[in-house]
Amino acid sequence: MNQPTTFELAQIAAALANGQQLNRFTAPPIVEQALCLWRACSDNLEIYDKPKGNAAVLAAIRKQLDDIAAAAPKPSKYPVPLDEVLRRIVGGKSKGDRLRTYRQFLREGRTYDPPPDLIQAGEIIAKQRKHRIAEDDYPHLCYELKRWLRNRRQENAPRRQEQSRQAAKKRWSQERRKRALEKKLRVAS
Repeated sequence: MNQPTTFELAQIAAALANGQQLNRFTAPPIVEQALCLWRACSDNLEIYDKPKGNAAVLAAIRKQLDDIAAAAPKPSKYPVPLDEVLRRIVGGKSKGDRLRTYRQFLREGRTYDPPPDLIQAGEIIAKQRKHRIAEDDYPHLCYELKRWLRNRRQENAPRRQEQSRQAAKKRWSQERRKRALEKKLRVAS
């Protein structure tokens, strides 16, 4: 097994440092992590460089990409305007609702590392609205957005059920039932 060059190791360590200032005390553990990461990647490459493993991995990736592309609703032409993508995937009452949901997706989803802040998310949306969504990016965006929406709905389901329960309890409290019954009795007599 060959060793990484100093430059490769420095690049990996810089990525692991994530903007942290390095000095002679903080650098050694990060460089050690970088070397472990490089070795793990090298080991994995050796496994998949074998003809059988490589073909199987490529077939699995190709199948997954085909499934993602098949699940995305087909637009009439490419590049697709961002507003049309959001209308097809997110739904919602208005364009503002869809953009608010997409902004949350950008900030909470796993599409960017690190997640953008509110201003950066707005810049990303402006860029995507101007340049539109390319044919290569469209299925992946649809897949990630659908998955994020599904997870978000599952996370919010208990809270929404509790809100519904509270509203129903308030709406049909004993006092209201009593008043409704008295009203019916007055009307009947």
